[in-house]
Amino acid sequence: MNNEIEPSYPFENDKTDFKILFCDKNKEFVVAVGINKKDTNRRKSVCIRWLIGIDGKHNDIGYPNIGKTRTWVMIHKNLLQDFLEILNKKDGANRDNIAKTLNELKSNEKDFI
Repeated sequence: MNNEIEPSYPFENDKTDFKILFCDKNKEFVVAVGINKKDTNRRKSVCIRWLIGIDGKHNDIGYPNIGKTRTWVMIHKNLLQDFLEILNKKDGANRDNIAKTLNELKSNEKDFI
């Protein structure tokens, strides 16, 4: 999945820390974790985005976007543990990446925004 879904705002373009946590079977909705390039402390964000437009059709940009720039919506840190635990039970979950993210979150919450 990582080969098809690229990091974009607010993620750094370096794919080293960019991991897909979830992608539905129709490849319409995705959840990822990565370094937030707007954060000077290089903390991680868990974000969501749709791979379809607001019209429900697949397109090159998806939603949300700023012009032709793909963007992701951040999940607030206070919701992350519950969000990831629920996500982990869904078809399309990358359970290894979710487990690693949950372990990182539990061991050092300050590394996430």
